[in-house]
Amino acid sequence: MSKLKIIISGVNIQNGGALSIYKECLHELENASQYDVIALVHDKSLFNDFKNIRFIELARAKRNYFYRLFYEYFYFYFLSLRLTPDLWLSLHDMTPNVKAPYRAVYCHNPAPFYQMSKLEKQLDRKMWLFNKFYSWVYRINIHKNSNLIVQQNWLADEFSSRYQVPPAKIIVANPQGLKVSVDRKMMKSSSEKKIFFYPSFPRSFKNFEVICSAAEILIQQGISDFEVILTIDGNENPYSKHIVDRFKKLSCIKFIGLISRDKVLEYYEESSCLIFPSKIETWGLPISEYKSYAKPILVADLPYAVETIGDYSNVAYFPVNDSKILAQLMLKIINGEVFSESRKKRENKYTTVTSWLALINILLGQKQ
Repeated sequence: MSKLKIIISGVNIQNGGALSIYKECLHELENASQYDVIALVHDKSLFNDFKNIRFIELARAKRNYFYRLFYEYFYFYFLSLRLTPDLWLSLHDMTPNVKAPYRAVYCHNPAPFYQMSKLEKQLDRKMWLFNKFYSWVYRINIHKNSNLIVQQNWLADEFSSRYQVPPAKIIVANPQGLKVSVDRKMMKSSSEKKIFFYPSFPRSFKNFEVICSAAEILIQQGISDFEVILTIDGNENPYSKHIVDRFKKLSCIKFIGLISRDKVLEYYEESSCLIFPSKIETWGLPISEYKSYAKPILVADLPYAVETIGDYSNVAYFPVNDSKILAQLMLKIINGEVFSESRKKRENKYTTVTSWLALINILLGQKQ
């Protein structure tokens, strides 16, 4: 019996959560003997630990968006004619122009579904451009896919509503393998001073300002036995500079700049609480990781956060722009109070998978 040929395209993927997802996919498929997997990448050196995957390197795909569009809408068509895949899976939002019996796209950029304020547009021009660009990109060829894959139900709702994708075609694939291995014996005990941590790259929707404003409220109330650790220092972009310039007078806030993943894990251990106030996410990786530490999490009361939190109980939700409520919750953490808040799970109307093999089987028209 001949193997089914699968092409997985991730030529725009180079780091972060997207790269983790790509590698997770390939690791699970690497030893699936029924499949012949070909991975399209821009740099094969990022995938040196794979032995049973065939890689095609397209370095120019990351040079600029002209090359990216060229590959997606022109070159890949002729590549698909030459390689004759059974399934073409695009892992990075764009639906390419290809020939294959089964086609699918994995969409994980929430930019088109976020309404930016005037100030945000001024401080984060790149995000504004992404907003417009992806609104256009998502439309191209979207209905030529056999299936569309997203990470959460709220995003599935958006694609179904805005782009008229039938719910039966949408698959919700929650990211797997996000738990952090925690050695309880090695975990540092909380110090007298409570430490609040928020690791994120500074984009305007990441909402660093609500944490800083909450800290300011606590200081004004005479409460100072706490520290806030933020992974910005003002040099990343205009948005981060705006935040640091506005709140640098607060000694309780430490603007430490971007840090490595190893350092993020160290701060997970040292901190007392994770705050995650982002206004929009397709998942929210730090939330999933921090749950492994069984410590309190303060999170924006938004659909993405409720889904990512799941049945984790050591959590409290706050209105995304309400620094007063956030300050009250931070004070409860400082005073040693324990949270136990749960949300009712929404009814799921989409096909849901928990492994890449199960997903591939569905994409190829096979039953789980």
